[in-house]
Amino acid sequence: MTSHITLVGEDFTQLSGYAFTYAIDNASPDTEVHIVAVGNGFEDRLTLNIDGDPQTLSADEAAALLNERAQFRIKGLSNSNQALRNVSRVVTHIRTGIPSEEILQLALELRADLVVVGGPDIHGLKRRILGSVADAVVRNATCSVVVARPKDYSASSVPEIEPPCPACVQRRAVTRGAVMWCDRHSEPLPAQHTYHFTPADMSVARKVIGTQGRR
Repeated sequence: MTSHITLVGEDFTQLSGYAFTYAIDNASPDTEVHIVAVGNGFEDRLTLNIDGDPQTLSADEAAALLNERAQFRIKGLSNSNQALRNVSRVVTHIRTGIPSEEILQLALELRADLVVVGGPDIHGLKRRILGSVADAVVRNATCSVVVARPKDYSASSVPEIEPPCPACVQRRAVTRGAVMWCDRHSEPLPAQHTYHFTPADMSVARKVIGTQGRR
């Protein structure tokens, strides 16, 4: 049976922790989870932002740090997490370059079935930077992408949806769906205003516009 491959973007923040948790919780049987961290590289050194603190490391040090973070993520999951049993192995990757491009390139190389990245839940510059990575991956990926973020409706700008009309609900229940609306909502809507121009109106309009233009 062919393995299901999930690629997770790791930026050493809590947001990528949500991404990793989502990948594990939704793993199908025989899933490989690949974790990739992308830094700025120069010769044999690269810089990674570790919890917001830029650190310049050797390739070996960066690989060791990513392995340590992956083990930390796994230990943070519940021991009773049944989904962990679906994960056949966890593989870490270190890349240098533009994060979104490197994530997409690795997904192509792995023939990934799913890419999971953390979605920004913060404001200001960090939101724009982190959001640009997720946006670029979503726009350009050739497989499914999940943007994982914590559930928080406290600051949602989506308007609150009104509950259904109780009378309509009762009418549907009584008639078993034969009648959908109550008496009030069965009334026809008032006719909307419509506008149209006749040739005479257009000639008047041209004269008015022409007069205004000469002022």
